[in-house]
Amino acid sequence: MKKYLHNGFTLIEMLVVLSVIGVLIGIGTVSFSAAQRNAQDAKRREDVAFIQKSLEQYYSICGNTYPTAFGGASVQPPVYCTQPTVIIATNIPVDPRSATPYVYTLNSNEYTICATLQNSSQYCLNNQQ
Repeated sequence: MKKYLHNGFTLIEMLVVLSVIGVLIGIGTVSFSAAQRNAQDAKRREDVAFIQKSLEQYYSICGNTYPTAFGGASVQPPVYCTQPTVIIATNIPVDPRSATPYVYTLNSNEYTICATLQNSSQYCLNNQQ
């Protein structure tokens, strides 16, 4: 009777292990991408809320008006009031992915700030006054 020594892995065993590793890596990549998109959307919402609070401070300090759109359709830093001289926000946040400013529009003392989320929907906030 012959004894066979099994000193390694068969080709089938190695292919099964590599397949399992590939599936796990695929699942991990998808989960990471979804978490990253959700985090970027949360940052966009937080940024828009910060800009809204800054504009409301501007309104209450600077004579019940909102700042006009600087540099086209975006608020450029700093947001400040000239009478009285007060700096409201030194840094206005930008989109975490594209580094572009959020869209700010002002029509007859009513503003809207919008950010484009990952699924191409718009997240907008309006003035509170």
